[in-house]
Amino acid sequence: MKRQYVHLSSDVDTAIDVGKRMDESPIVFSVNSKESYLDGVLVFVGSQTVWLSENIEPVSLKIEIGLNVWQK
Repeated sequence: MKRQYVHLSSDVDTAIDVGKRMDESPIVFSVNSKESYLDGVLVFVGSQTVWLSENIEPVSLKIEIGLNVWQK
């Protein structure tokens, strides 16, 4: 399945729940919204807890949960 948009959760708990649909140990990123905004990234309302974007640059991302996966 190919998604048309990057799906962003409004809180960490929702992100974990959604991520667990695909993997039992999801990796959760936070987005530097100010940096994204200044880079011209557009974000749309998807629902009460979901935001959508066509693209989020990697420089705007920070791993919040699941870092130990990358350290193995």
